[in-house]
Amino acid sequence: MTAFAVNSEGAIGELTTVSVPTDNLSEKAASQAVPADALSFNYESADTGDFGSLTIEVVADTDAKTLVAQPQEAPSLFTDRVGSLTSDEPVGTGTTLQTAVEPDGDEVIVYGTVDSATGEVARWQGPE
Repeated sequence: MTAFAVNSEGAIGELTTVSVPTDNLSEKAASQAVPADALSFNYESADTGDFGSLTIEVVADTDAKTLVAQPQEAPSLFTDRVGSLTSDEPVGTGTTLQTAVEPDGDEVIVYGTVDSATGEVARWQGPE
């Protein structure tokens, strides 16, 4: 992916080029990059409004450059992302993602990017 900019005189120049991961992350690679115990899930029911809240915390080292939490029932605008494809470091311990979830039952899929591949690294089903 290449981003360009246009200055006030109409000249176009390249700002940056980033390789976008296009490979699928295998289940084995996903479990090695983000072990099952690397993420902690905390659900809070809705006090007001229509949706509850799910906080996902990275509690152990991972190899993922990015993590994305995407609810399946709540609107996709609640998707949260952390990390950067251009970073030299993986998503660190203590990093959190937060997304709204449907209180009558929702599923949140956490996707991760490792090297040149992206895929599912965790799944939360709830609320219970």
